[in-house]
Amino acid sequence: MLTAAPIWIMRRSFIVPFDMAINAMLIILSCVVLFHLFVFFQLLPYNIVGGGRLHNVSEMKGFEGAAILANAFLLFVIALRGHYIHLPVPARVITIVLWLFVVIFALNTVGNFFATTWTEIIIFTPLTIISTLLCYRLARGR
Repeated sequence: MLTAAPIWIMRRSFIVPFDMAINAMLIILSCVVLFHLFVFFQLLPYNIVGGGRLHNVSEMKGFEGAAILANAFLLFVIALRGHYIHLPVPARVITIVLWLFVVIFALNTVGNFFATTWTEIIIFTPLTIISTLLCYRLARGR
C-alpha cells in the first residue's frame, strides 16, 4: 500500500528539531539572498541561474528581482515563526505561507532536474530538497 510520505519521514527520530530548522532556514535563505544579489549586480554570471534559460541582462534583472523578493519574504516569515520578529500576524497565516513554500520548493526541485546548467542540477537541487524538508518541518509547527 502507498503512503502519503515515506516511513522514514514520519518517524519522530528523523524529525529535525524545530529551532534547528528555523536557524538552518534563516542561514540558508540569507546565503541565497546574498547569492542572488551577487548575480543581480553581475558579480556572478547570470547564466548559472534560471535553468540556464536567461538570454540578457534585462531578463536576469526581472528574474533575480523576483527571486530576491521571494526569498526575503520567506526569510521574514520564518523570522516571524521563530519569534525573531514580533508582529501580530496570525499563526495560521504563517503556516499557510510555509505550506505554499513547501510546494514551491518541491516544484523548484523538479524544475532543477531539467536545468541546462550543472550548477543548478548539482548545487541547487540538493538545496531545494533540503529547503522543502525544512519548510515542511516548520509548517508542521512545534
